[in-house]
Amino acid sequence: MAAPTLWSQCFPPASEWSVENMPSQQGRIAVVTGGSSGIGLEIVRALWKKGATVYMASHNEAKMRNVIRKLREDHDTPSGTLDYLQLDLGHLQSVRQCAQVLREKHNRVDLLFNCAAVLTPGEKVTKDGFEIHLGVNALGPYYLTQLCLPMLTTSFKMNPHRPPRVCFVSCAYHIHATSKGFDMRDPSGEHMVRLVPKFFQAYANSKMDAVLMANKFHREYGNDGIIFSSCNPGTIHTDINRGMTSYVAVMLGHLASETVMYDAAMGAITPLYVATALETAEEGGGYYVPWARRGMPADAARNEKAQDDMARFFDELIALRMKA
Repeated sequence: MAAPTLWSQCFPPASEWSVENMPSQQGRIAVVTGGSSGIGLEIVRALWKKGATVYMASHNEAKMRNVIRKLREDHDTPSGTLDYLQLDLGHLQSVRQCAQVLREKHNRVDLLFNCAAVLTPGEKVTKDGFEIHLGVNALGPYYLTQLCLPMLTTSFKMNPHRPPRVCFVSCAYHIHATSKGFDMRDPSGEHMVRLVPKFFQAYANSKMDAVLMANKFHREYGNDGIIFSSCNPGTIHTDINRGMTSYVAVMLGHLASETVMYDAAMGAITPLYVATALETAEEGGGYYVPWARRGMPADAARNEKAQDDMARFFDELIALRMKA
């Protein structure tokens, strides 16, 4: 079967899989970054209703508390458990502290959804001084996944018939990243020849990194029983572009939301399919597209040198920052 086209990813056929098809998640421990809004929140809601212990990981504690309260008010008491973890993906020390808190609560993690992302204009940097899209969308999730590896490995040892899974949420726009897949001299595409604003290029590169990460971790740790995958959740209306201020950007966003964008609940379908469906339990390294279909990422995402360069670059940044 031919891979779904970009057109069919933007205007996908009706889904043959829905959240109702998800197996029971009773007893599963899940971590969802960006879980207090958008796609992440819908993933949290679905897993919780299916019985999982779900941690939404985000930087705004007050917002997470309010979201948890509202979820409990809006739904009959599901058999799952809701909690939160303080996490600033733009601050590596916060990422490490988040993983430490999680380890104190549990010796294993069964599901990790790397959903959180930013799309913000200007030349902003993280608390660690890295370009914001690189830091929040790529480096932070990479480090969090590294730190969760022992807990993911424990999950497999405890239940090898239901392997742990990690989903990196990318998007169709990753095809506009550097043709190299990853450029250690220009990881955010600052010096690329481009037709879009600099921050859009940085965003595209960071979403390429999401696919590279899934493939790299699969190559390195797939034999340990952990399933790593990536996906394009669809053209989804979320608040990711809340930092947009120009009239043109706001109007284009409004036009898109009224014509080609789907709601966040639809955006949760493909990540949940990747991480919970029985038919994807042995398909590590896969890339999935709307709705719940196996797809094909950009050729550069399958370049093992690009995967290795990215991992080496990120490891060096982490070592440099965490020693400071």
